[in-house]
Amino acid sequence: MSSDTDVIGDVSTLVRAPSTDQTISSPTQSSPPMSPVSNATLAVSNKAVVASQHGHSPSHSHNCQHNHHHSLPEEQLPLTPTEEMFACAKRNDLAQFVLLVAQYGDELARERRDAQGHTIAHWAAQKADGEFLYYLNSIGAPLDFPSEDGTAQLHPIHWACAAGNLSALKTLVLRLGVDINQCDAKKHRSPLLVAAQNGHPLLVLFCVRNGADVTLVDDDGDTAVHWAAYKGATEIVAVFQYLQVSSDAPDKFGQTPLHLAAMRGELNTVQFLVETLDADVMALDAKKRTPRDLAQLKHYREVVRYLKQHEVRVAAWNIAVFTRWCDPGSRAPYYFTVLNAVAIALIYLLLVLPAMPDRRNFLVPHLAWDAVTWYFFYRTVTTKPGSAPNDSKEYAIAYNKVTEALIVGDDGDEGEEDTNKESASARAQRECMERPLCHTCHIQRPARSKHCRICKTCIPVFDHHCPFVDNCVGRDNYATFLLFVVFLAVDLVGMEYVLYLLWRYHHDLRAFAVVGMIYLLLVLLPVAQLACFHLYLTARNRTTNELLNADRYRFRRGGDLRSYDHGLIRNVGERCFGLGGETVDDDDTEAKTKLLDEQLGSVPV
Repeated sequence: MSSDTDVIGDVSTLVRAPSTDQTISSPTQSSPPMSPVSNATLAVSNKAVVASQHGHSPSHSHNCQHNHHHSLPEEQLPLTPTEEMFACAKRNDLAQFVLLVAQYGDELARERRDAQGHTIAHWAAQKADGEFLYYLNSIGAPLDFPSEDGTAQLHPIHWACAAGNLSALKTLVLRLGVDINQCDAKKHRSPLLVAAQNGHPLLVLFCVRNGADVTLVDDDGDTAVHWAAYKGATEIVAVFQYLQVSSDAPDKFGQTPLHLAAMRGELNTVQFLVETLDADVMALDAKKRTPRDLAQLKHYREVVRYLKQHEVRVAAWNIAVFTRWCDPGSRAPYYFTVLNAVAIALIYLLLVLPAMPDRRNFLVPHLAWDAVTWYFFYRTVTTKPGSAPNDSKEYAIAYNKVTEALIVGDDGDEGEEDTNKESASARAQRECMERPLCHTCHIQRPARSKHCRICKTCIPVFDHHCPFVDNCVGRDNYATFLLFVVFLAVDLVGMEYVLYLLWRYHHDLRAFAVVGMIYLLLVLLPVAQLACFHLYLTARNRTTNELLNADRYRFRRGGDLRSYDHGLIRNVGERCFGLGGETVDDDDTEAKTKLLDEQLGSVPV
């Protein structure tokens, strides 16, 4: 990943150049006073300092070649016509600009650049609104020429994305036909990548909705996901989730988005990558460092503690359910389970029953119990756990309303002071925190649901994806799953007793019986643990997902983790039979609809 300085670090350099610009043909004129630097520019400048510590390679630092004059000249010189035009673009004064064009002609606006090689369109894309750019186009001024600064060579559309100027971006793309995938010649950065790099989620949504290529990478192999993770822009990372942009893809330095988020101490983004996108916490970069190593190097203690706890938790969970030896999505555990079922049936029919006909008073009931156990297995495998997108169209409607409120509610420069727009955007974002958007299913997820990247849908009352049944365990098949693991634990105890009888009364089968008892004991221990674990969850009306991610959900609710524990009888009814449970939302649906209507009502159309 290259330094942030190479994108809008270049722009910040330009903004900090003298406010009255010189033409290339008059480089000997005195430098006028500095222009004011916006908060966004200061933030970018600070970010450039941090980015210089990114650590990929020394070549990733930006060497500024401009001379910045911080002292005022003793005598102010009058502005040239070209300088006045550039000043109008910087302060978004279209009326004065039109007068200057009428007085001096439009050749100056079309052909001149400032001392750093930027066109008027560059400054208008960063500082002005869409109407300014539209007027420039009407007089024939170039709107997609790159800078001739010798460093960044960015186009005006890149400047709009770097500054978060949604109005300018909309005009360039929708009204003037500028290519949304225009890349600069220096670092091969697309507008989408620049918007993600500078943490502007609304501009990212706009680019994606208008045909931006999400597969483009810069010269360092970084995608928009890498930059969004580096900036801690969790909502931008989520946008790319439904576009199936990999969250584990390494750049040319071997670093994944999780490496970059951990290196910047972005705890929320780290949690999202790990818990929602299942990012690999043990991934190694080119220098054999894990994300936790980078967080440790930068002294981000909370990120280090979280990643360490997750590594221990995942290791313990993997050992408990025998999943360490299979990749996510692999069907090997399922085939392993089916093979065991067939093996037990064959052993019973071909060996146990013929060898011990006098023990049929125990063997036959146990065999019947075994058959019921595998019937519950079959039902768990074949029963769909439920699908939130298919439950109600309201979830999709809510998704469209919220995303539209987010992108329309801030139509203009991000620095504009419009309390109504800011309020609509802020409330929509709080709504997303309470009920996150799923950009894969295009819904606002109902309570207790979660998107399964293996099943590729949002599962209502999501518990976990079980590789041994090759299915998600959720609202509609949790009861059969619970019965399966409980019956299986009892079945294995009975099978241990059967093998003990073989060992005691049939000396010629003792070796087989000993090996079988050891093997079944190794299977019984995690199965019994799993059965007890899910009996506890059922009694408390909790899910595996909620238990493992309790810290994250508590943080999202501001320290209050909601409890669904309503007493043993009601808990069993809700978890196993879906009786009286909350299936749509944490709050009243009508109240939520009213909230969304209020959000949209404050947004001008």
